[in-house]
Amino acid sequence: NRIVKKICFYAGSAACLLLVLGLSFWLNNSYIKYYSQPENTAYIPTTPSTADFNKLKDTEVILYNGKKISVDKNDANISLSSNNILKVKDSKNSYQSQLDNHSNYTRLLVPYGKRSCLLLPDGTKLWINSGTEVRFTNSIMGKERQIFVDGEIYIEVAHNPRRPFYVRTSDMNVRVYGTKFNVTSYHSDKIKRVALIDGRISVCSNKVKSNVVMLLPNQEYAQSNNGFSVRKVNAADFMSWKNGLWIFTNEELNSIALRLSRYYGKSIECAANISNKSCTGKLVLFDDVNTTMETIAEILSVRCLSINNKIYIKSK
Repeated sequence: NRIVKKICFYAGSAACLLLVLGLSFWLNNSYIKYYSQPENTAYIPTTPSTADFNKLKDTEVILYNGKKISVDKNDANISLSSNNILKVKDSKNSYQSQLDNHSNYTRLLVPYGKRSCLLLPDGTKLWINSGTEVRFTNSIMGKERQIFVDGEIYIEVAHNPRRPFYVRTSDMNVRVYGTKFNVTSYHSDKIKRVALIDGRISVCSNKVKSNVVMLLPNQEYAQSNNGFSVRKVNAADFMSWKNGLWIFTNEELNSIALRLSRYYGKSIECAANISNKSCTGKLVLFDDVNTTMETIAEILSVRCLSINNKIYIKSK
């Protein structure tokens, strides 16, 4: 009986071990299949942008062959048609190019002080904020759709359950199920955020691959070196920048200064003694930065000084 019990014990232990190993293998492969680069789709690197946005003056479209298309207006509209024709247009000029290399991708760089729009062949539309790089494939071929973002976008993804859509950054991956959301993922920022307005998405950190989080509308996913958190928000506030309105809640003044610097393409610094001041409010982003700073001074009870082409925010 002892021998039989020992045999049963060891056999049971071995079966449990095989079950655990099998489950781990299945989960790992499920993650790899779920979030890795899609099959039959052009490879897009997820390394941070190397563009120097402090020197970049115009919106640039960089083709797979290295050719650059520059747009010096703030109303640039870029679109890729179903027959792989790339169109770049502003209020005065237009340009188009046939993208015939399906295995490559195109880079779109939007400098500080400017915004842009991108329309993809499936009907997906992106509003791209200042200081952002977007990479997108040159063809709609492939089982899955994907883009890379370093910066901030608001995106409305065309629903297609047969072809999942991925938004990739250097820190996290977002799987989209046909929806509207805002991504803020500048590689130099400590905190990366995804705010879901409508639909369904799942978010996963590139560092902790087992943490896949499903977001509901009006939830924000925030990720830093200390981990991630999910909280309830009014997600529409996060995309108001595309309409020239900025709504912020409990945001530190140094963060506000950084965001304004990017939006206007102008150096804005905050004094150390008020940099951690928490602010809540609604700000109209006027075309003229000085008008916006006057509003900042009034609603936040600070002084905004312009010296040698730089703006300083100081206490009163």
